[in-house]
Amino acid sequence: MVPFILPCIFQISKMSSTEEYRALVLPELIPFFKIREPIQVL
Repeated sequence: MVPFILPCIFQISKMSSTEEYRALVLPELIPFFKIREPIQVL
């Protein structure tokens, strides 16, 4: 997982209900879970 987005993900998960998280947030995060190589910030 890209480390610089983790704090944002944690904050969003705290602010949303379980249903909202599953329906709206988690589907958008799945591509990030598939990343194997680190992304370099330029």
